[in-house]
Amino acid sequence: MTSPQESPSLLLDDVLIRKLRADLVAAGWGASTIERMLSPMARAALDRDQFVPAAMELESNATPAAVLTRLFVLGEAVERSEADSALPQLTVAGAVALGLVRESAATEATPIRATVSLRPHDEWWVASDLTQVQTGRAPREDYVLGIASASTNLERLTLRDPVDCALDLGCGCGVLSLGLTRHADWVVATDISERACTYTRFNALLNEAPIDVRQGTFFEPVAGERFDLITTNPPFVITPQAARSTGVLDYRDGGMDRDQLIPWIIREGIGHLAPGGTLQMLANWEVKAEESDWAARPSEWIKRAAEPTVESGQSVNAWLVQRDLLDISQYAEWWIRDGLGEQVTPAEWQAAYRRWIEDFTAAGTRFVGLGSLAIRVGNTAPSGATSTPRLNLCCEYLPEGKPTDAFAVQTALDNLAVPTDWESQPFLCAPDVREVRYFVPGSGNPELIRITQGRAGGRERSVTSAVAALIGVSDGEIAPAQVIPAIGQLLEQDEESVRAEIASALPELLRSGVLVLV
Repeated sequence: MTSPQESPSLLLDDVLIRKLRADLVAAGWGASTIERMLSPMARAALDRDQFVPAAMELESNATPAAVLTRLFVLGEAVERSEADSALPQLTVAGAVALGLVRESAATEATPIRATVSLRPHDEWWVASDLTQVQTGRAPREDYVLGIASASTNLERLTLRDPVDCALDLGCGCGVLSLGLTRHADWVVATDISERACTYTRFNALLNEAPIDVRQGTFFEPVAGERFDLITTNPPFVITPQAARSTGVLDYRDGGMDRDQLIPWIIREGIGHLAPGGTLQMLANWEVKAEESDWAARPSEWIKRAAEPTVESGQSVNAWLVQRDLLDISQYAEWWIRDGLGEQVTPAEWQAAYRRWIEDFTAAGTRFVGLGSLAIRVGNTAPSGATSTPRLNLCCEYLPEGKPTDAFAVQTALDNLAVPTDWESQPFLCAPDVREVRYFVPGSGNPELIRITQGRAGGRERSVTSAVAALIGVSDGEIAPAQVIPAIGQLLEQDEESVRAEIASALPELLRSGVLVLV
């Protein structure tokens, strides 16, 4: 049986939630406020779920914002009088009624403790279950995860062009749904967990964000509907069957065998996209061969899922990015610790570790890929169009450099297909592009040329002298056909070799935004 601290029951009371919002606004309690109150060291520790530095810095701070941070972020007990001062409209009694805090007796000396985690995030406040660090216990099966690295990663990747309708599949606490309300006229959020739906409804009311929350399994609540944008941070953890006997966590285990949830979501997601719509998701997948073969299985999933759409007369653009590749021991360690908590005994740890390794080994799995996928369905080809509907698929391993962002996703999806007449198309070099040349001392010719991008999500790559020359003259007016002969003469190369080098490099240069079609 779980305690009230572990199993809060949120009350969706409009009046009380409006009072809570008024108190948070009056306290000026936002992400920037916490940033100002805490040192860089304390903020960095807080991001690692280490609360001691922040607690030390706030212990003599009696402002409402500091009290709210100690209560809801650090999980500390605060005096009732402090909590009442920080929540003057809601009061402690109202917070208890909402299910946000608990008290053992209604006296001034009774410490107040939070039953939920409530954090400022961007322009929002987001409620979720207390973390393991706050409770000291492993999470319950229907645990509702708060703001984590995966959700912030997908949040950063999500396209923000205005759309009519958007879907947050597997909404959890609703942090991604909140972001969608900025640019979508209608936002639908679904989750199999009723507790997760309750948290999303609570957060929608608290932030005055219109979200249509529906409880149900994956796409069942939106059967027959289509969306301009679908985002999902699905329960992608590849849980061994033997490990499921000890219980699973809803927020990370989709209940399907091995990594088969991912191809299923890809297929169903494409089927729920309106023409021109985009599916964006995070994913884990098993790699059963060499590291270099990481894209073999997910690319096959995408090809199979796209077939019906292409046959119907629509093109599909898909960009799969692997950001990390873990061997099976690393993957097991990561998720065992997440599931069992910090208080696991050595015997429990070793038994779980063995189950995971044995399962992956029996399945022939050597590595697990971690990354993201963006799929856009094109508009139906008009009658008489010369272009043929097709799948444009690119799989890239980007382990280094700056984190990929929404601009990088948009640029890639827009440029997965190189124009057949690229030689006659003028290109423009992006303004953030810089070139670095490395010379052997005394040599007149560079040994290595590196092209870098300064923007967020930018890349760095090596290029040949011919490619660097094209980038350098791409002013939006000159087409490659006009300069390839001159580049060949300058470098003492034949035109065909120059053309081949440029043709080989061009897909990545367009996809990454180094060159822009004019």
